[in-house]
Amino acid sequence: MVDGNKRYYYQNTIKLIDRLHAIADRSHRPDFVGAVNAINVILNGRVVEPDFIRRVKPELVLGARDFYIDPAVYSVIYSPRLGKKPMNERIDTLKRITGAPYRDIIFFLTVPPEEAISRIEGRIAAERLNPNSTEREKWRHMHEQPDILNNLQMEYYNALNEVQKRHPVQIYEINTSGILQSEVVDSITHTIKTHLENRTLERGSWIVYDRNQEVQRT
Repeated sequence: MVDGNKRYYYQNTIKLIDRLHAIADRSHRPDFVGAVNAINVILNGRVVEPDFIRRVKPELVLGARDFYIDPAVYSVIYSPRLGKKPMNERIDTLKRITGAPYRDIIFFLTVPPEEAISRIEGRIAAERLNPNSTEREKWRHMHEQPDILNNLQMEYYNALNEVQKRHPVQIYEINTSGILQSEVVDSITHTIKTHLENRTLERGSWIVYDRNQEVQRT
């Protein structure tokens, strides 16, 4: 966002990656999906984001996916060779591959698997009625099954704990069950603004939001 306007970089490259993802997912071949995921992570970590930062010199960088957390977690499904390693070795491997910095803040959004599946199906149905309603097509991924999602959530906790050992990342875990998307967005926006206004806030803690309750973990 520059002066309130969106600017796009590497659009054709990103669209190509998305098309490859769609083809890989529909092939139901985990190794194919894992290869596309690897290309995506390496390309974004080594080329797209560093170049974007050099060009724009932004005050704030936001990412939908973390270059360490997500690949380390999904490797148990799509990259068994990496996924069989202990979490610390997975993060070490990704550090060598991406060279990306650790993030200062991570928002970890959780939801019960059944509700997640319901949201996914609802989004897909809405997009079919109005294909222009989103910038990126959504389809059902191989791992989007209740039992697999339960296992992946535990992998997320392991990955987040490992990264927090290496860098004082501030983690905000938000249980989004029964909460409107706009409320989640408002909470994240408020938190980011607070950090930007007060750079001396405590770092390295883990705060859990569950409806109207707040619990802090270290």
